[in-house]
Amino acid sequence: MFQSMTYNGTLSERYSLVTNQLKALIEDEHNTIANLANASSLLYQFLPDVNWLDFILLRTKGLC
Repeated sequence: MFQSMTYNGTLSERYSLVTNQLKALIEDEHNTIANLANASSLLYQFLPDVNWLDFILLRTKGLC
């Protein structure tokens, strides 16, 4: 279950923590959409002044 947390410490420590959390979220998941959804949720919680966070996927012919 997801638990909200407060990020404390220096800016470097907070970014290190959120980076490690993101790595843990996506390490065993191979679905791109699931990984982007998890990343979006984590970053939305981590960045308190953000009211919208999304990713835009661009698929071009020949690259898929």
